[in-house]
Amino acid sequence: MTNIKLPNMTSNTTPIDLNAYKRFLDGEVEKHASDTKINNGTSIVNAVNVGSYSFSWGKIVEQLSGEFFIWKFQISTLAKKTHGERIYFQEQIFNYLQSKHPEHSSEHAILVAGLHDKCIFLGIKEDAFIIASPMQHEYKNRIWVHMHILNKDIPEILSYINNTQQ
Repeated sequence: MTNIKLPNMTSNTTPIDLNAYKRFLDGEVEKHASDTKINNGTSIVNAVNVGSYSFSWGKIVEQLSGEFFIWKFQISTLAKKTHGERIYFQEQIFNYLQSKHPEHSSEHAILVAGLHDKCIFLGIKEDAFIIASPMQHEYKNRIWVHMHILNKDIPEILSYINNTQQ
């Protein structure tokens, strides 16, 4: 893969995050896990956990499901919330991402990702949100996730979570 220059990061970017950004762009996972099942909006499908990328705010779990990369964004502060609070924040995060990226958001992610080059969908269990990417668009979508989600949206989401009292 081609090395690209990382864009300017937010002022609170840590060295851990800078390393994780680069590993994510290069597809160099840290930990390898087992097979799992995911909900794609219409049914449960098998997925292979490829590994994860650790950030100061949480991690991205990477999976393969058929012809798709699945990136599950897990925010540490959400894990400390009650089940009801976590569902509330997952819905708020999805609504925020849907308003910022309407052309890439759906409750039927695998279907939409197959028709387009990526799709953001509602998180389940410990996932704040999930992004599906067809394999043929993997590197382009890693750059998009880095530029939009990691560099712009995650700082806003974290700020929202930290400043919101439910």
